[in-house]
Amino acid sequence: MKWAASLLVGSRCQVLDIHNALVHLQTKPEWISISQKKGIRLYSWAPDDALADVFMMQFGQYPNVDEISIDYRRYVKEATGAREIRLEADSKLSADLVDYPSVSFLSRYGLERHHGVLGGLGSSGILFW
Repeated sequence: MKWAASLLVGSRCQVLDIHNALVHLQTKPEWISISQKKGIRLYSWAPDDALADVFMMQFGQYPNVDEISIDYRRYVKEATGAREIRLEADSKLSADLVDYPSVSFLSRYGLERHHGVLGGLGSSGILFW
């Protein structure tokens, strides 16, 4: 896709991404409370794990650095002091895994509905003409 290539210039994204969100949030009191008191977690797992798709949906994951030349995982780790957690296929999953903010949380944190978008079932975010 030609348009996708124009989103990256060198190793910098030309649209808003997690880097922009972290810079914006770093001085907000509510963010400091989340990142320092609770702590961000970056989960990883084997690609062939039977629960890999479930983990991806629940915890989120950034694209591979080799594919996009941007290390979003490193950005998050450096900016938040995030803790790396490896989910092994042969180990029991801790009940508190979902109690900590992860990539999926960061992807939606601080997002609000635009005043021009009406709520309700008839407004799923897709405009039909």
